Amino acid sequence: MGIQLTEEMIKGLFSSTIYQRGHRYYANGRVRDFHFDPEGGDWQASVDGTEPYRVSIRIDDQSLYSHCDCPAARSFPTPCKHVAAVLIKLMEDQQSLRKQAGHQSSGRKVASTAARTAERGRLHREEVLTNRLIDRFSWLQKKESDRERSGHKRMMQTEWTLKNDGSWFVLEMKSGVDRLYVVKDIRDFILSVIDQTSFTFTKKFSFDPLEHGFLPEDQAVIDLLGKQMNYRNYRNLQYAYTGRRTVNDDRQFTIPPALFPELLTKLQSCSVFLDDRYWGRKQAVVHEHELPFALRLDERSDGHYEVDLSDLEGCQYLDEYGCLIKDGELYPLSDAQSAFASHLVSIVRYDGLSALPIGKDQIEPFLSQVAPGLKKISQLSIADQVSDRIASYPLHAKVLLDRAGEQLTVQLEYHYGDAMVKPFENNRSINSDKQIFIRDVDKEQRIMDLIESAPLTMNNRKVCADGEEAICTFLFETLPKLEDLAEILMTNAVKAFVLPAQNTPFASIDVDSGGNWLEVNFQIEGIAEDHIERILQSLVEKKRYYRLPSGAFIPLEDEAFASVGQMLDELNISKNELQNHQLKLPMYRGGQLESILGEQHAGIGISKVFRRFLNRLKNPDLIDFDVPESLHAQLRDYQFYGYQWMKTLGHYGLGGILADEMGLGKTIQTIAFLLSEKEKDSTTQPALIVSPASLIYNWKNELAKFAPDLHAVVASGTVQEREDLYQQEAKPDLWITSYQTLRQDIGTYENQEFSTLILDEAQTIKNFNTKTAKSVREIKARNRFALSGTPIENSIDELWSIFQTILPGFFPKLSDFKKMDQEKIVRMIRPFLLRRIKKDVLSELPDKIETVHTSELTKEQKELYLAYLQKIQKETKDSLENEGFQKSRMKILAGLTRLRQICCHPALFVDDYQGASGKLQQLLELISDALESGRRILIFSQFTSMLAIIRQAFTEQGVSFFYLDGQTRAKDRVEMVDQFNQGEKNVFLISLKAGNTGLNLTGADTVILYDLWWNPAVEDQAVGRAHRIGQRNVVQVVRLITQGTIEEKIHDLQQNKRDLIESVVQSGDQSLSRLTEKDIKEILNI
Repeated sequence: MGIQLTEEMIKGLFSSTIYQRGHRYYANGRVRDFHFDPEGGDWQASVDGTEPYRVSIRIDDQSLYSHCDCPAARSFPTPCKHVAAVLIKLMEDQQSLRKQAGHQSSGRKVASTAARTAERGRLHREEVLTNRLIDRFSWLQKKESDRERSGHKRMMQTEWTLKNDGSWFVLEMKSGVDRLYVVKDIRDFILSVIDQTSFTFTKKFSFDPLEHGFLPEDQAVIDLLGKQMNYRNYRNLQYAYTGRRTVNDDRQFTIPPALFPELLTKLQSCSVFLDDRYWGRKQAVVHEHELPFALRLDERSDGHYEVDLSDLEGCQYLDEYGCLIKDGELYPLSDAQSAFASHLVSIVRYDGLSALPIGKDQIEPFLSQVAPGLKKISQLSIADQVSDRIASYPLHAKVLLDRAGEQLTVQLEYHYGDAMVKPFENNRSINSDKQIFIRDVDKEQRIMDLIESAPLTMNNRKVCADGEEAICTFLFETLPKLEDLAEILMTNAVKAFVLPAQNTPFASIDVDSGGNWLEVNFQIEGIAEDHIERILQSLVEKKRYYRLPSGAFIPLEDEAFASVGQMLDELNISKNELQNHQLKLPMYRGGQLESILGEQHAGIGISKVFRRFLNRLKNPDLIDFDVPESLHAQLRDYQFYGYQWMKTLGHYGLGGILADEMGLGKTIQTIAFLLSEKEKDSTTQPALIVSPASLIYNWKNELAKFAPDLHAVVASGTVQEREDLYQQEAKPDLWITSYQTLRQDIGTYENQEFSTLILDEAQTIKNFNTKTAKSVREIKARNRFALSGTPIENSIDELWSIFQTILPGFFPKLSDFKKMDQEKIVRMIRPFLLRRIKKDVLSELPDKIETVHTSELTKEQKELYLAYLQKIQKETKDSLENEGFQKSRMKILAGLTRLRQICCHPALFVDDYQGASGKLQQLLELISDALESGRRILIFSQFTSMLAIIRQAFTEQGVSFFYLDGQTRAKDRVEMVDQFNQGEKNVFLISLKAGNTGLNLTGADTVILYDLWWNPAVEDQAVGRAHRIGQRNVVQVVRLITQGTIEEKIHDLQQNKRDLIESVVQSGDQSLSRLTEKDIKEILNI
């Protein structure tokens, strides 16, 4: 610890009040369990506050970092009193604690391996958790004891005063035992009561929490105020509500309006006074749910009217609080009452009126619109000579429609009893000297709002809809809404515009006789077939209506037609695909059709054949496909299900993605399927397996082992050798080739038809426009299956590319696909993507234990790292500002790679570097301990140059190992894997890119990831080389991370970006999407 704490230094970190409270906490012995944590390198303590709070403090040469889990620390930008108490404790005991810290530090240096450090950290964390439990229960016990002793305490008598100056409320307080004392700092006193610390009123009297208590009703108010103070920055809260700071008087607690209702309810049980600038100070009286005013409507001698407002004189209305003060008494108002009260009080206070005059022509709108609002806040009485003339009838509205050529005319009438109003004409009033009509203004306005929103025009004092678009909109959008409010009357000429209700579409879905297509036929009763086709095409064009030769409109946004339109839209149907009122769809659209239809099949006819197809698609095990007897393997239950899934899709000429987590046996499921297909029809065309070059002989060996009856040929060697091979092999059961070879030999395959195409590690074709992906799409095959534990590595676009290969046309074009809702994508792919993860299907598989081991940069490494970091931060910031993210992306990634290489070993790119690497030293220690313990280890690195350094170090130390990278021949890979699994040598060095797929290394029980890869799915695949079927031991996975570097940021980023595959593929495997500009800035801290 470089900083020597002093009292002056600590005071400088806090306000005087917070420091004093912290010192009081320390002096009262509230700091407990104070210790240095060697794992985290910080000081920790428990501080007794309202409850026990955990405080941690880290101090380095330049800075002090603190954390407390109390509410104040989460809300305030400055450290809290609990941190102050711990710092004072640290200052007082610094000398002895420094010795303890040195002892702990040297103890860390003595530890020979990171494994022992991790164990010590685990034991320490368990100790801390136990201490926290003790703290919590001790505090609860203390609270229980305080409650038991409260009956013996002397009660503080308390008097509250609610003050109002016309804009806001403040609260003052007096309290004491034998007499009442003014609380000169109400906030400090409330905190003292809550924290159970003493508070001085005068030299003769102090509040002592051990001797004094409060009545429950006063304690409830104190708790509420304390909660508000802890919840957020109280001073800023006051300022936001009052517009200026009002806390200069420490005696006053400004009440936020949001707190007022609850506070007022609690204060009513206490001794509380209202101090009002008009009415003085008096005992507070609160009228809840009472009407504050008495108003009267009367007729004047001149025939006009007025409302007596004298009862409002002297009233105050505090708008922010929704509270009225009348005769020095409080009336809290509801939201509905507040708006009326505010306006009335302003008329009396600011306009100086004691009566509100109402003209003859105003009495109807006043009674219809104002009087209902007045009755919410007052007892409104009406003089007899007025009330006797009031007529109240329900509104009966009528909408009359007629046709004039291509115009639709609209007339509106309001009927009240025998009286009628035509609002489109001038006679809008129905009053007479004998009657005053109360009109249903709300209903009238709702009708008028609908009329005004419709495409209507005024022409020769007539309101009309002019033209097809306007008529259609009014008839099928506006009119249905008006039907709930008015009677609709239309002439026969208008009725001809509207199609009878029974003319709704009906669709029938079936499978064609050959079982290759889905057929959807459409019918509409009373509509000719040629018009049905045009109606469907109008739906595709998203037109709002279709007009028949008779002049009748078909509303295409009507529910029945809209559902058909939605189906066409979901299926991405074009106009050209609609022929003779019929639609032909590929079989893979079946699942999508069912998703669109849902449980509601109204207007849809589904054939038995189509229903059976859907059931089999959802439940692949409904068809009993026997596993071939010639398969030399026993399929597990989940593998048998996968086999059934492939067979079901193959039965209908479909394909899919088998996306099981690595290690679950995608290969054996595929071999069982290929063997079954061959036995079903020995004359069928051969199958084709395409895989990375490193795996072609894996397939050859696995086929020979599990399906020796299948004649498999590997297409490898020179161009001439492969040509000879194609000529010599008359008709093998299947061909095995690599993606690269396929691209080179695509001319040979162009005229060849295959029964099945298997794409192993299908993420190889994730980029749609590469030559490899294009070549694969040229292969002709009845069934196509992709195998991949990570069908999405960086972007969901990769899933699109794979599906375009296995089910061409399944998704729309990429630009439209990117706009698709993710839930829709999930629904579409569900029948065609099968994924299981180990923890769900292999309960017998041993555990996988993952740990992170951190190392420190050596002195030379640190100097290089900090120099490059500063350089790259500046370059990146300048590039982003001047060139933008996309143009700078590759340059930025190159800079990040340099930093990662320094973490691994600076010699990766720094010429003549003679220093050491902290991570390499840690690796050598781990390997030494692991080999002594009999562990068998896989070491992955993405940098082959780093593997070369590790190889040299192992050679110097006499460690025997296998080595595999992208240059290793496929045959050699297979041989080394077999030798390792048989127990030869205990270490296998592997290039991450070359060895993260296709290797079965269950002979290993430890996997060390030397450096982090941007994509955690690639790391998971590497781990899957050992943690897979056949593994009998617990697999230890160790990630090596250099402390205080971007490796920590990358690791955090990986954890934060594991949602994409989880949400789409619905599995336990996850992926890192492309780095964003925000990610870059976070990693480089710029």
